[in-house]
Amino acid sequence: MPSAHVHTHNGTPTLFLDGKPVFAAMHWLAGGFDPDGSFQNDYAVREFARAGVHMNAVGIAPAWCGVSAPASPDADLAEAGRLLRAVLAADPQALFHLRIFIESWPWFNERFPDECEIASDGSRLNASYASDVWHAHVLDR
Repeated sequence: MPSAHVHTHNGTPTLFLDGKPVFAAMHWLAGGFDPDGSFQNDYAVREFARAGVHMNAVGIAPAWCGVSAPASPDADLAEAGRLLRAVLAADPQALFHLRIFIESWPWFNERFPDECEIASDGSRLNASYASDVWHAHVLDR
């Protein structure tokens, strides 16, 4: 299994795989499976691999969405495993960047409006990453 680290290289944060700097070209996967069970991204994963791009950013939500639901700390990662296996079937050299979605969800934003970022138009966005309340909720999961 490759080793991955981010280090400063020539003054820029750079991805290193097995100790060598690499360009972090990544296929950002969206979607999963069609109702018939077929993998929606099979063609795209194969084409990216053919072009030499084997890194895939994969969201594992809704298997685990940080604090998306206040009473559901447990995760069922079976669907995430199914997705990772489908990517590997399309590209046996695939590498993964797992996206775990720790952004706040509507219940948090409504319950703690003062803990949210505020956009230039005054609307409230996700929880502020500086919020101690948000940190406590994320760490509790």
